[in-house]
Amino acid sequence: MEKLTSRSNPFLQGLERLAKNASERNEQGLYLCEGEKLLIEALAAGVEVTAAVWDEELTPQGVYPSIPRQVVVPHSLYERVSTLKNVRSVLFCCRMPQVTAYTPRRGQVICLECVQDPGNVGTVLRTADAFGMDAVYLLGACADVYNPKTVRATMGSLFRVPVIRTDAGRFLQDMKSAQIPVYAAALTEKAKPLQAFDYSRAAVIIGNEGSGVSPELLEKSDHQVIIPMRGRTESLNAAVAASVFMWEMSR
Repeated sequence: MEKLTSRSNPFLQGLERLAKNASERNEQGLYLCEGEKLLIEALAAGVEVTAAVWDEELTPQGVYPSIPRQVVVPHSLYERVSTLKNVRSVLFCCRMPQVTAYTPRRGQVICLECVQDPGNVGTVLRTADAFGMDAVYLLGACADVYNPKTVRATMGSLFRVPVIRTDAGRFLQDMKSAQIPVYAAALTEKAKPLQAFDYSRAAVIIGNEGSGVSPELLEKSDHQVIIPMRGRTESLNAAVAASVFMWEMSR
């Protein structure tokens, strides 16, 4: 195993740029994850892990011969490149998958439009994995799915759930081609209660945390749907709303 001790090492500086800069991640086609449990899940899911950096104070749980570059660094240096605080773990690079098309299995997808909070996007991916969604679409200014905060929130589900970043026109065309009805979560007079529909084949759109689904997608959706609530709050957190729909879709 290679040992590095210099803060100015180009490889370690490159990892810092990946952690902080979305354009660097997109240019390199790589993103960072942290923790040996996630490393084991990534390898089990067939994700290409290109490199791993170990804190020298950590005793690895296993041996990972499939990772081409493995580096050990002093704890002080690991803290510098880590995406977490006060940890002794492993930081590793994953190759971004090339997901460009949706292939229906069950015919159930979640679509996020301009959902900007990394925690919300990550939680939706984790829930989509739990309820067996076919894919998650990201439209507009959604949080970067490969941001370290988003990656952590997925708890490994990013390795298993296809994520398709595209525009509204492509999303609607994909659903039309697959003959999947499109439902938009909305607080409008047209919206019907969640229980009014069969979601055995469905694409559900969850909108921006503040402004909801855009007028364009509301107009072009097959149905507008609302989650009935007894309390006085007007709306739910985007990830919570998506989770309610996914539970209903999985029934």
